[in-house]
Parts: sequence; structure tokens; C-alpha cells
Amino acid sequence: MSISLDFKQEIITLFIDKKEAILSEVSEDQEDKIIGAESEEDNPDTYESTAEQVLDEADLESKPIGFLTEEINSLKSINLEVAVNEVSFGALVHTNYAYFLIGAAQEPFMHNGSKFIGLSTEAPLFQKMEGLKAKAEFHFGTIEYIIFDII
Repeated sequence: MSISLDFKQEIITLFIDKKEAILSEVSEDQEDKIIGAESEEDNPDTYESTAEQVLDEADLESKPIGFLTEEINSLKSINLEVAVNEVSFGALVHTNYAYFLIGAAQEPFMHNGSKFIGLSTEAPLFQKMEGLKAKAEFHFGTIEYIIFDII
């Protein structure tokens, strides 16, 4: 059975929604830390005050925010009008193990009884399956994968 473009769009939207929820949570946490740090009085007798430490932590946490934003933009850039017949960026790969969306890393989750996993193009599993077509078989670790369909 071939997977439809509507199904692929639904899955991409699910991935984007999951990433945006994480981004929102991280952003709110960072804002709370900044507001808390700004309300504290600095202690000039210490090398670095608590407020400065919290602001430094918030700066470090902005890196994951940037990364999540890049992943969301990557997922949004997947072109549904281009036919995909091999494993490459933007492909939704249906295997005997799970559905893999190539574009951004995402921990496994279940949707309508099927397992979905996001893979970045840097992931070793993606690199192993890159360029393969439907009906191809390959091993990664101890798992044997069979590609049923690609869209």
C-alpha cells in the first residue's frame, strides 16, 4: 500500500507541532529565569552574582532554542510537490520497524498505532539507508530493516 501525500503532510505537521511545543516550553523556562534574575539584586562582593549566573545559563539555553528553530524550519522546508523514490531529505520512509521522517531528529512516538521516528541527515541510521529504494533491506546494529515504501 502506497502512503499518500496527505498522510505525509499529517506526519510532518505532527513533527512540527511536537518541536514547537518543546520550543515553547524551553522559551517560557528561559523567560522565567531571566525575569527572576533581573529582579534579584547583584552582589558586588562576589565574582559573579546569582543574577549574572542565571543570565549566563539563559544564554546557554538559547542555543537549544536556536537548534529547535532550525529543526522546525527544516521540517517546514520539506517540499511535498517533489516525488521522492529513495531515502533522502524530506522522505517519509515506511519500514518494518517504524516510519522514519528524514529532516530532523525526533524521539520515537506512537500515532494511530504506528511508531514514528525523526532522523536528521547526520544520523548514522540515515547515512546507512541514504539512497536506498523501496523493497531494499539493510542491517543497522542488530536490527534488520526492510523498506516497504517511500514518499
